[in-house]
Amino acid sequence: MSEDTSPWLLKNLHTGEFEEAQLHHKVLEQHVNDVEKSWKPILQEQLSKLKEKHQYGTEKYDHEKLFAEAGELMIQDANWDWKKKYKHLSFTIGYSGCSIICGGEIQGLGYFDVSEKYSSRIITEKPTGIVYIKFISSAPWNRKEISNQKYGGIGIALITHAIKISIDEGMDGRIGLHSLPQAEGFYKITCNMKDFGIDDNNKMRYFEMSQERATEWLS
Repeated sequence: MSEDTSPWLLKNLHTGEFEEAQLHHKVLEQHVNDVEKSWKPILQEQLSKLKEKHQYGTEKYDHEKLFAEAGELMIQDANWDWKKKYKHLSFTIGYSGCSIICGGEIQGLGYFDVSEKYSSRIITEKPTGIVYIKFISSAPWNRKEISNQKYGGIGIALITHAIKISIDEGMDGRIGLHSLPQAEGFYKITCNMKDFGIDDNNKMRYFEMSQERATEWLS
């Protein structure tokens, strides 16, 4: 993928029509600034309501209950600092980023570790590299739990891009990631990735896509 962008189609769920989108093969500073201005206020408003509901800052506050309900609202990424991620990951060797623009707005962002420091858990007989999905996220207005979902297929676009990066990097489409609880169903059911269960070190569920499943996905 030597080009700076790739064409993509996203379905506008309000109109039922497909719209042309551009998938940028890097995250630009302007993209992050737009996310801070448009995504963050929506996510923080939802999180603030939950904190008030669960009496954040008092003796009655229960973090696990709040986090679980944040998962139901698909806002467990509300505190992700995209500016910090941009300043670190966009200028670190071994990382690749992408952003999806449609309708003049940022619809999705992602960062991927292509350094091959992550090895496949599916292929155990020898060390075999994968592209590790560090972070991917969709705009809050594309989450039906928050609002009247505008565009569908953002996650699919980001996963497809990760697979293509893996192929370009000589890793045959293999990808892996640790999932926020809110997204486990997407990786397990929609993506049909292998579920390796909860990792003891970070308490997150690990999923991996094999070369065969990646080929099937792209076909």
